[in-house]
Amino acid sequence: MCSQDAYPDTDTIRSLFPVTRHRIYFDHASDGPMSQPASKAVGELLQAYMKEGKVEYTKCLETVAETRSLAARLMNVSPSEIAFIKNTSEGILTAMHAIPWRPGDNAVVMKDAFPATTYPWLYLLPDVEKRWVPLHDPSNDPQGKNFVMRLFDCVDTHTRAISIDWVHYLSGKRLELEELGESCRTRGIFTIVDGIQGLGALRLDCHRTQCDFLSAGASKWLFGPQGTGILYVSRERFEELKPCNIGWLSADWSNFQDFTTPAPLKENALRLEEGTLNHIGVHGMRENLKIILSIGPERIERWVTRLLDRLLKGLVELDCEILTPLDSELRSGILSFRHPSIGSQELWNSLSNNDIACSLRNGWIRISPHLYNTGGEVDLILETLREQIGG
Repeated sequence: MCSQDAYPDTDTIRSLFPVTRHRIYFDHASDGPMSQPASKAVGELLQAYMKEGKVEYTKCLETVAETRSLAARLMNVSPSEIAFIKNTSEGILTAMHAIPWRPGDNAVVMKDAFPATTYPWLYLLPDVEKRWVPLHDPSNDPQGKNFVMRLFDCVDTHTRAISIDWVHYLSGKRLELEELGESCRTRGIFTIVDGIQGLGALRLDCHRTQCDFLSAGASKWLFGPQGTGILYVSRERFEELKPCNIGWLSADWSNFQDFTTPAPLKENALRLEEGTLNHIGVHGMRENLKIILSIGPERIERWVTRLLDRLLKGLVELDCEILTPLDSELRSGILSFRHPSIGSQELWNSLSNNDIACSLRNGWIRISPHLYNTGGEVDLILETLREQIGG
């Protein structure tokens, strides 16, 4: 591995992820491998549960508070705007039911978003009209360059919410959230963003974007653990929201000795954490957030972009068809491709047989590197493809 291909501390970073010892792991858009510190933290908590029967609750609360602060730093927001969730879907559902809908309201939704975005709108809120706009319009806007403009072509005075994916799960197209958020905020429209395919790989300032909700499961670019996630709720709009997802821990209890005297509801995003959190998962997520923040989202984004630039150059030389935008400003950490004469299943099998982890989605091979991957690994991917293609 050449030094110019890596961070100065690549060996240290890679040592935190045992998966790198035996696999070339480029599949973070599907699942992020657990880090060694996260595994250790989870294991220690499980040992305490096993030996003591329960863990001191104040220590768990300290871990939750620390993890909340780390998540807030990652998104450049206040900890009071962060709620922990079990997955992206939960955050989207919470946002949908917190919005104060009025008779005749409509919602504009990205039609070709991941099902975590589309399915709730397909089956819930039957009294709300849904207006569907594809990010990729094959006939008029295949790259999605005019998507925001097309969204607002469907907006009228009854539009109450816009629901989109920040990063498209297949093409890797990244939306400019600031343009969308500013336009929505001036119109009083709520924005609901599925952020799972960007958070952890791309820099993000939720205050600057002016989005109202951003939901991101931790299982991909945040390295998990599964069953954990982050929901951002803008404090600028919180008072407009109606109570939803209310449970006993939505209340601000002064102590746990007296439950007969009603306690007031919390006045921030913590109200949405209705019951006992996944403390095991939060302990693991804390360690993974520390790793990401120790490197910095800006640095991670630059590195991932550099790796994909290198991969893109080689794929073009192999005459591959590229689904992902060529402009790095429109890309994320995802690059999807296929070859015109060699089947994607055959190419994916070859990569898998060489311990290279990636995904096969809708006939496209999806590559998604992260902070510990190297240029040397990109070259091995290209070498494997070259042998199969015969170029």
